[in-house]
Amino acid sequence: MKTVFSPRHAGHAGQTELVGGAIVPGFENPMRARHIRERIEAVALGPVLEPAPHDIEAAKRVHAAAYVDFLPRVWPMWRDAGHDTPAMPFVWPVCGLRADVPPKTV
Repeated sequence: MKTVFSPRHAGHAGQTELVGGAIVPGFENPMRARHIRERIEAVALGPVLEPAPHDIEAAKRVHAAAYVDFLPRVWPMWRDAGHDTPAMPFVWPVCGLRADVPPKTV
């Protein structure tokens, strides 16, 4: 099995998650990624490869373009709203809510 891994995975370090109605420490963190890579190497599961570069159009082939275009604006909007703490994504599609209107605010 091929595994794609990069030291940049360390940047995916959410501080918290919502689980069962409680805010808990984030499960996805650099230590977990490191442990997974170490185990893959220990059992010789297959090669560990660096990710290939992709342009933003690749993301738009698997995600809604409006969503991809919105993401670079999230942190500036969060900061401009007076927040200096990490933002926690907290949105799920709900039956009856419009999915055809991109968000204008965080």
